Amino acid sequence: MIKKPELIEGQWLPANPTPSHKKGKVSLGLKTIESVRLEMSRVYRECRTGALDPAIATKLTFILSQIGRLIEVSDLESRVGQLENTNENTTEKAHRKS
Repeated sequence: MIKKPELIEGQWLPANPTPSHKKGKVSLGLKTIESVRLEMSRVYRECRTGALDPAIATKLTFILSQIGRLIEVSDLESRVGQLENTNENTTEKAHRKS
């Protein structure tokens, strides 16, 4: 189904659906900081060459920055959890030996 353009912030923009892997479309795969960095670089290059409107590039860059932060926080949370588990196991072993 093709959607009609929508009036967004005073501009008629195409109403493109978000890419979904469920319908056989390619997913961006923004699961690592490196993949986010590469996508942000692509947005920058497209903006510099005029292929992407600077206002849209700004919004996309902000969203990508937020995704990057979430990946970092998630990674740190996982690492802290691993350290806490290691510390608990070490403490339990030390108490058993005493």
